[in-house]
Parts: sequence; structure tokens; C-alpha cells
Amino acid sequence: MRVSPAIKEQLAEVAKAQHRTSSNLVEWLIKQYLEQIAKRSAPKPDTEDDAWDKQIAADAEAGKLDFLLDAAQNEYDAGKLHFR
Repeated sequence: MRVSPAIKEQLAEVAKAQHRTSSNLVEWLIKQYLEQIAKRSAPKPDTEDDAWDKQIAADAEAGKLDFLLDAAQNEYDAGKLHFR
């Protein structure tokens, strides 16, 4: 693959600015590229899931989910629910 003189000049400028030799510049550029890919592909918090979690926490705090605990306790007392 041929590299244009303009690209070579840009790489030389980057190498100089980064205080790097041209031999380790490529290595450094690849590392920077991979770090950017990792940042972009990292999972982002899902606002819909966050809203759901906050709503469930608020409902539990307000006692709105106590009926679920009661139902589970009734099934456990009746021998229908077992914990391992």
C-alpha cells in the first residue's frame, strides 16, 4: 500500500507532537484507535431501564409491592415454595 506524501507529513507532525519516533507512532495510533472503539462500544446506561428501576424502588418503598411478599410467604407457608 502506498502512502501519500501528505499523509506521511501528517504522521510526522503527529509523531513530533507526541514526542514519538515514527517506528512506535503506528503502535501508539493503533492503541488510540482501539481505546476509542472501546469507549464507543461500551454499554451506555439505558434511561428506560433506569426509570423502571427507580419506579420499582419507589413502589417498594411505598408498600405497593407488599402483596407480592404476602403471596410468596403464603406459598412458602403452604409448602409450595422452596428456597435452595
